[in-house]
Amino acid sequence: MTEGVVRQVIDGLNKQSAKNALGGRIINAVSNGRGIVELEMHFDIPEEYCHRLGLQGGFVVGMLENSASQLVRISSEDQAENPTLELKVSFLRPGNAGRYRSIAKKITKDSVIGVIRSQLFGPEDNLIATGTATVLDSSSGP
Repeated sequence: MTEGVVRQVIDGLNKQSAKNALGGRIINAVSNGRGIVELEMHFDIPEEYCHRLGLQGGFVVGMLENSASQLVRISSEDQAENPTLELKVSFLRPGNAGRYRSIAKKITKDSVIGVIRSQLFGPEDNLIATGTATVLDSSSGP
């Protein structure tokens, strides 16, 4: 994909409501000779998503999963849906309301399955959580 095509895909994906519920948007996509291999997203999390101990864990999972699935989606030529088959999350420290940054990187991809590793950084740019997602590339077949 050319840089112009990548930017068009990012703009289209940023208009979708699933990311908007978490205040999410794709900031950057990095490609190499084999295609897009890394994706950066930002999420703006309001105070209402926190409890007395900090950010509710389900929102952390949502940000990690969203960046992983968007990386697979932006990598596919037809922008097909890419269901997550498995997601393992390690919570490292509590987070608060504010801007979060997620970096998703491809680890492996065969013809149907991709493994993506994501890191989530909190408002103070501390590593909050990590995740490893197994994602189905539905553009590759049934």
